[in-house]
Amino acid sequence: MNKIAIVTGTPGAGKSTIVEKIAKEGNYNVVSIGTEMLKIAENRGLTNDRDNIRKLKSSDINEMRLKVFDTINRMEGNIIIDSHASVKNGNRYIPGFSFQELDALESLTAFVYIDSTAHEILLRRAIDNSRNRDIETMDEIDQQREINLGLISSYASHKNVPIYIIRNEQNKLEGSIESARNTFSNIFSGER
Repeated sequence: MNKIAIVTGTPGAGKSTIVEKIAKEGNYNVVSIGTEMLKIAENRGLTNDRDNIRKLKSSDINEMRLKVFDTINRMEGNIIIDSHASVKNGNRYIPGFSFQELDALESLTAFVYIDSTAHEILLRRAIDNSRNRDIETMDEIDQQREINLGLISSYASHKNVPIYIIRNEQNKLEGSIESARNTFSNIFSGER
């Protein structure tokens, strides 16, 4: 039996950093949808850059996602899925999950949204050389934050599960990690 929490956040909010710190504690199985899709894409010779996955053909993306979700459904224990509520490609936003994908996750227990202001996100992106992200304005980042929260609200409503929001303020990462640690403890212990 497994329990699943999906963690999302606007790129640069610190989602993966927080999830990676929690994962090192060993209490959870963490699956990064993007990382798993990149492994598949690399094996198929499609791309070796995670930020280019969103530019692949929809049929390739959908097939890779199905493989990742199949893997997740066969896992046991407390699972944290690290993914995006939406994927931005130019001026187009693609929902991060379909209702069919969410329905396949029978033990989905909660959504966790890691949030930062557009200014904080811009500062983090400016010093992150590990990714190849598009350059965006604060207004564009705020638009994506709004779209993400709207999508998460619809996902949570569809699955009838709660949304937890963790603020990741600049230079307060340890406090955000502690908040995430407490949130996941509550989620997986059954408290709401």
